[in-house]
Amino acid sequence: MTIESEQTAPRRFATLGFLAAAAGFLFLPVGDAIGKYLGESGMSAIQVGWGRWLFQLMFLMPAVLVLYRNRLWPIPRFWLQLLRAGTMIGATITFFWGIAKIPLADATAVLFIGPLIVVVLSAVILKESVGPRRWLAVGVGFAGMLFIVKPGVAGFDPNMLIIVGTACCFGVFLVLSRMLAGLAPTLLVMVWMGILGVAVTSIGSVPVWVEPSREQWIAMVLLGGAMACGHFLVLWASARLEASAMAVMPYLEIVSSTAIGYTYFDHFPDLYTWVGCSLIVAAGIFVVFREQRLNKVPTLPTRSIK
Repeated sequence: MTIESEQTAPRRFATLGFLAAAAGFLFLPVGDAIGKYLGESGMSAIQVGWGRWLFQLMFLMPAVLVLYRNRLWPIPRFWLQLLRAGTMIGATITFFWGIAKIPLADATAVLFIGPLIVVVLSAVILKESVGPRRWLAVGVGFAGMLFIVKPGVAGFDPNMLIIVGTACCFGVFLVLSRMLAGLAPTLLVMVWMGILGVAVTSIGSVPVWVEPSREQWIAMVLLGGAMACGHFLVLWASARLEASAMAVMPYLEIVSSTAIGYTYFDHFPDLYTWVGCSLIVAAGIFVVFREQRLNKVPTLPTRSIK
């Protein structure tokens, strides 16, 4: 192999990684939109979550059986893994509950305060040292959230607080993920969470179960497929790109969420949402780069580790 070809191969993989990450993050809101459709059609958030976990698990399990069949059991640090899975199940259910009532782009933007919540929890729970610049970023990000949620003003929708709850669950999930980093491949962790997610939502769906129509069954299959596909692309890319290269990519979800929300749900974010979203994005990117400089495990603002 020539020097030129040796240098070209990494560049080619990096390019493919960027393309895969972009496609994955642009595709994930497709699953969110399907979940919103199911919620608006009368299906409970728990049942939507059941469909998501079940069919995502069915799409991912074959790959895991091929790659990690000897590592499915035992699960390292089982009770902590169980707690982490529980926080993601809570985030999933509250998110589907919330987006059935509020615009998709607004919910996506608020969800990105999760990594900023990690900074707060890291200082309080993990006793990590957090400098003034990261505290300032947290303040800026939460100010952005207030622009979107609009508490105390005429445009305030109490349902936005459901998504704030989702972001809190997601923040706890990210803290636990930091504590468990390196113990298992992310794809394997996703399957563990999928198994628990199916078990919990199967029980929870019993009192609120409605027999899905043919269209709703198809939508749930597509929901699981969209989530599995989006997450697989992001995972493939994250194995080939540095954290700094991935830092901005998750915010592509806002682009596709806005486009889908406008096209299918006739909603376009107002000025307050755009201002708030800009503040949250700026704060999130700063936190990622700052944590990388401090040699911490960067908390990427993404749901790809579900």
